[in-house]
Amino acid sequence: MINVNVPQALAPCLALFVLLAPASAAAADGDGPATRCDNTHKDRLAGTPAEPGTRYRLADDITVAAPALPAGWTIARCNADEVVFVRADQEKKVVLTASVARTTMAPWHDEPGFANAVRAMFQRANGPSPQHLTTDAITSTHVASHPCVDLRRSGTVSDDKDRAPDGSPADPLVTREVARVCHLQEPAHAGAAVLVVVKFSGAKDLGTLGATADAFIGGVALPAPAAPASAAQRRFRR
Repeated sequence: MINVNVPQALAPCLALFVLLAPASAAAADGDGPATRCDNTHKDRLAGTPAEPGTRYRLADDITVAAPALPAGWTIARCNADEVVFVRADQEKKVVLTASVARTTMAPWHDEPGFANAVRAMFQRANGPSPQHLTTDAITSTHVASHPCVDLRRSGTVSDDKDRAPDGSPADPLVTREVARVCHLQEPAHAGAAVLVVVKFSGAKDLGTLGATADAFIGGVALPAPAAPASAAQRRFRR
């Protein structure tokens, strides 16, 4: 695991995950060679530099390009289920994280319901942590014919262990988060989804998150849509 000295309040960022989604066929921008993240040598790349533009492949052929800007990213985790990149600047007290992972979601029946389920998932993810995030925007969209939800969240992150030089509690850190969740199964069927999260935490918002998030999220290759189930298959599923 990467060893970076950062304030305690930034520690949750180093464990940031981006979830969801088995894929069987990569989109056009995911074709070509990619470094495979697998469990044979789990996290063997942890702590190594992430070469800008290099693609990393999870199970089910999900691929993502390593962040390019700003420079200086490191691989924090790379296995069959998730890949996490981190860029920490101790002097400026800034951490950027970008991640993709596989998981499952409950069935969805319509796009508004799916958006509500995604919002609830993020609310549960907050839990009893020192992060205090609110959802600023949530938008439904489509990527490669899959229903997706884009979220933007902001707030603060703090920890009682962080102290100013005079011993008083340190100021909370600014937190910004951009995420996309895409469900890869037909309506009414539980299964794979893809969650991509890019997050900034620091003493001051440097205004770098937007471009970084757009590039990283756009570099995640989703599977081609599955062929519609036949009548016989639908009867079997029942």
